[in-house]
Amino acid sequence: MTSRLRSCLVVLLGGVAALFVRDERQANGAGTRAVRELLDSRSGKEPASPHAVRRALASAGSEGIALALGLLSDPEPAARAAAAAFLGDRRCRLAVPATIRMLRDPDRGVRRAAARALGAIGDPQAIPFLERAVAEREPATAEAALLAIRDIRSADAAPPERRPPFR
Repeated sequence: MTSRLRSCLVVLLGGVAALFVRDERQANGAGTRAVRELLDSRSGKEPASPHAVRRALASAGSEGIALALGLLSDPEPAARAAAAAFLGDRRCRLAVPATIRMLRDPDRGVRRAAARALGAIGDPQAIPFLERAVAEREPATAEAALLAIRDIRSADAAPPERRPPFR
């Protein structure tokens, strides 16, 4: 291949790559705007549904994880629960410390979502905290914590080639 042809190919591929990056940035920006609009529209109204929050976070692309990490301390319980579920779906280990703290949240739905997220993430460091949550009075939260412990232990016992990757 001649150097001129090679130069043309490099320029062409660089241009195509730039288009993909620009499209992803536009998609991420639209998703970020959707999350912010959804959360800003809540003032004085009914809280956003957890499903709507999860959809908006998913539409935020690569910025969704950062937005969800911020929502873990949101004043609205539905937003906290949705953020925990979103981060659990993505097996985000960065969320483990904040999600462990959520096991003591005043809202039982948030505690349940935190236990499920920790089970999905699969970090064995969460087991002692989940064991404490098993003793909770609210049966659905205790059951979610018990299932999370089981999931973590079964994933930890799996051979390395069968373990799902962590992010």
